[in-house]
Amino acid sequence: MKIANLIIDVRLVQRVGRSTPLARALLGLTQQLVQTRSVTLLATRGSPLPAGLSQRAGRVVYALPVKRRSFTLISAGCYATDLATNLRPQMRPFVRLLSVVWRDDVGSGAGYAVCGAGLAEIPLGRQASSVVVVSELDQLQLELVENVSKSLVLVDGAVASNKDVMRDLVAAVRGTDARIVTLNGGSVVEAPEVLNVLLDEGGVRELVSRSGLVLLPRGEPTVVAAWEVEAWGGAWLEIAAGDVVKSLAELCERAVKADRDDGEAVPEAFLTALEELSDQEAPPVPTRPKIALVTPMFPDLGGPPHSSLDLAMALTELCELDIWTNSDMLPLHRKRVHGVYRLSDSFPADRYDEIVYVLGNHPLYLPIYMLLRRHGGVVIQHDAHMLDFLYVLLGREELEQLLKRELGKLYPAHEVGVLIGRLSEFGRPLLSPIVEVADGVIVHSPIACSVIDEIYDSHVEYFPVGMPYSFKKEELSADKRLSAKYSSGIDPQIPCIISFGEVHLQKGAKQCLFALSELKSWGVAFQFLFVGPIRPELRAELDSYIERFDLNEFVKIVGSVSEEQYARYLVAGDIVLQIRQIPFGQVSGALLDAVSAGMHGVASENLARSIEAPQFIRRVADGSSPTIYAEQLAELIASGAYEDRPGLGWGEFAVKHDFGAYARNLLAMIFGPAREGR
Repeated sequence: MKIANLIIDVRLVQRVGRSTPLARALLGLTQQLVQTRSVTLLATRGSPLPAGLSQRAGRVVYALPVKRRSFTLISAGCYATDLATNLRPQMRPFVRLLSVVWRDDVGSGAGYAVCGAGLAEIPLGRQASSVVVVSELDQLQLELVENVSKSLVLVDGAVASNKDVMRDLVAAVRGTDARIVTLNGGSVVEAPEVLNVLLDEGGVRELVSRSGLVLLPRGEPTVVAAWEVEAWGGAWLEIAAGDVVKSLAELCERAVKADRDDGEAVPEAFLTALEELSDQEAPPVPTRPKIALVTPMFPDLGGPPHSSLDLAMALTELCELDIWTNSDMLPLHRKRVHGVYRLSDSFPADRYDEIVYVLGNHPLYLPIYMLLRRHGGVVIQHDAHMLDFLYVLLGREELEQLLKRELGKLYPAHEVGVLIGRLSEFGRPLLSPIVEVADGVIVHSPIACSVIDEIYDSHVEYFPVGMPYSFKKEELSADKRLSAKYSSGIDPQIPCIISFGEVHLQKGAKQCLFALSELKSWGVAFQFLFVGPIRPELRAELDSYIERFDLNEFVKIVGSVSEEQYARYLVAGDIVLQIRQIPFGQVSGALLDAVSAGMHGVASENLARSIEAPQFIRRVADGSSPTIYAEQLAELIASGAYEDRPGLGWGEFAVKHDFGAYARNLLAMIFGPAREGR
């Protein structure tokens, strides 16, 4: 088969089973192709695959590929319509879309055909299932119908929606013992003579074999096709608005009844035509692709703006990069990129080979998210949850509906902090509004990658986030650290423990003080600094704890500092302490900063795992008491190991967590591994 990459979209079959002729036609085609060809299935996660397909298919994916490789995609129904309408301009040259559609005149009559670019309409045949499996629920409905009447007129759901036809039919059977049974679609006319049933394929087949007449629409049926009625021993008649219904006997006389077996299999003509399709030609990979990076940017505060700057500078070596931001980039950075634009400017999505969006858990990302919804693209997802962002985006009521959709239960969303505290209980990061509109998702934690991949229909990849501070080993020498201590007001005779980043209750601020109180009670010498922004009301609250625990001589809340001073604290500090209880692989930029400076430390287990921290970061199981953190700090101080900077494994970590490698990974994700050699 010439088609190297064939994907069949089976989401329709997962949703409706074998309950419609279209689903049965698609399933029959899929079953025939997977027996002899390498096929990938595009499916919905969490919904079972039709029996036999999962074992035979080459693999199953839950989102279309991001990588620029040509593939042929066979789809049907609303899914085919959605793909044809919403396929991004960046992907259209790589996708040959074939659709299973109804045609009134294909082959020897009406039926389903596959059509699309480069392929003439090829009939799929008129195959009817020979396997009768009647579910218990279907059997109950069949018994109910049989108890009402043995003279049945079956009406396809498409016919039952026509008021004029149904009125005439009711009039035709009134006064007789016949009953009208609508198949899988309620009648627009309510009458004692009308029964509504909802049956699977086995139940429909059994009812067709018992009926005297099946009325079908002119055009695509919703429940049963003419060739299936014939194969199952029934008689059929097409009927539409404007047709005169004189009597039931007259309808039966006009009906078509044929003695057919199980219909025709997918014809060899179709399989031959599929094989003879020319290879889908992909546009050549550009030497310097045009990329739009939509992001907040340094000098704005926070981890993502800083990381975006480092990524942008690395990307400029590999591609033609435009920055879309509301931040005021510094002139020395602006001149290195191709162009810088405001988010309010008109966004020419089709100008770019790919669009990359940076998202984090803060309202400032709202305009970036709106562009993502409109144009699609690849998302760099910095945070393991987005509840603060989603509360602003959706409002309380819509956020509660999101919780109900994802969790199956309604939870109040009056306080976001309470929801964040229950994330472990929920067992889901509640990221569907982001990952379901993104064409690809990049996360910076293997844990987050695994969680998203298991829960959502998305293409997700893990990239080790680059270290924001590229310290050289000589910059971490004893002399350099001593100088940094003096200039930062740190006593060089006492071990200095620092917690970096925003000071927040959800980031373990109180737990830090509880652990330090234990250290003090054990007689351990230390000094401790909170280095990062803090709200005035939280500062006052922490000051009261410091006073209560008699830690005034040990603890200092430094607050926000300049970029230069922050880097100096990274060199001056001896031990980092980062406590956070956010599940699903929340990456700590502050811990990454400290590791980039080779600093020993103690951190929550999942926080350390999220960045694959080297062994010089001691891990404490999430949910542990402050005493356990204090014990680890005391052991580290007693050992003196923190004096050995950088710690063991720092060099390997630095190579892996490099923004040059990150930029190459990003382009390889989009354009293929060949990019790495360019």
